[in-house]
Amino acid sequence: MALVLQGSTGARLRSNMSAFFLVGSLMSIAVLAAAGAIERQNTTMFVMLIPATVLGYVASRFVNRVLDPARLRWLSIGISSVGAVLLIGQQIL
Repeated sequence: MALVLQGSTGARLRSNMSAFFLVGSLMSIAVLAAAGAIERQNTTMFVMLIPATVLGYVASRFVNRVLDPARLRWLSIGISSVGAVLLIGQQIL
C-alpha cells in the first residue's frame, strides 16, 4: 500500500493506510475467531500492546511535523522493498 500511495500527501497517506490496516485487522480477527484460533495468550498480548499503540499514535502527532516528506517516501519504499525480498526469499527456501 505504501508503494501504491507513495505520491499522496502525508495526511492522505496516513488516513488511507490506517483504514487499510483497520479493515485487514478486523477481517483477520474474524477469520481467526471463526476458526477457533484465538487463544488466551493472543488476547493477553493484545491487551498488553494497547498502551504502546496509544503512545505511538500520540507521538506521531509531534513527529509528523518534523519529518522530511521526500526522505519518508524513500524510507517507506526501502522498507517495503526489503520486506518483499525477505518474503520472496522465505517462500523460496
